[in-house]
Amino acid sequence: MNAAKSVTATYTLNPTNKHDFNCDGKPDILFQNESTGQLQAWFMDGTTQIGSGYLSPDNPGDINWKVTGVDDLNSDGKPDILWQHHSTGQLAVWYMDGVTRSNSTYLNPDCSEDTDWMIVGCGCLESGPISLTLTPPTNTSVSKGSKLGPFSISIKNNTNSSYPFYVYIYLVNPDGTWTTLISKSLTLSGGKTLTVNNLYTNIPSTISSGSYYYWVGAYDTSYNLLDYDYFAFSVSSSTSKSGENNDWGISEW
Repeated sequence: MNAAKSVTATYTLNPTNKHDFNCDGKPDILFQNESTGQLQAWFMDGTTQIGSGYLSPDNPGDINWKVTGVDDLNSDGKPDILWQHHSTGQLAVWYMDGVTRSNSTYLNPDCSEDTDWMIVGCGCLESGPISLTLTPPTNTSVSKGSKLGPFSISIKNNTNSSYPFYVYIYLVNPDGTWTTLISKSLTLSGGKTLTVNNLYTNIPSTISSGSYYYWVGAYDTSYNLLDYDYFAFSVSSSTSKSGENNDWGISEW
């Protein structure tokens, strides 16, 4: 992928693996290039990329068509793509066979009466065992050598019994590579919520300027993704007066 282009990502999982584009039983990531509209899938083994491929076709033909969801919309056990046109509000679906489109259609009706209504999700509305919410800092534009924050992480156990899981925090770099910042093993009692406020992370003085993503995911003990959240932030070319941070250290939580 072109590191100069901005991308959005869908990375979700449900028990029937409806987000598995290469049919290996594991959830994958779908990217859409915001400048060209191109689509590319990352084939994943947990948190490790094992391959990639452009979709066929790899472009909706109009950059106003944006991916708004991925789920099995025709009940064939394969992930499909839900689209919304950001100018007209029209809704369409690509029925997929892996990374190849097998058919497509408009929804009925094909748009809401008010084009200000935009889709924010699709598929199963039932909560998984763990819900995770990441609240970004007010200021998401920072200098090298400074700190990013404060932000908060809230994790809820939606079951009635204790649930063990892992939390991983990643940095998505401007070139598309992922850096692991922290991993934790946690257990929450049934129905309990863990909220950690006033978190900060160092911004190393040696990194490149550009756009980054701060990504937090919760995994079960078999490393299946349960839930995730992220926010974007930018690092300017200037350096903070303190300018002494040399790693992505995160305040303890």
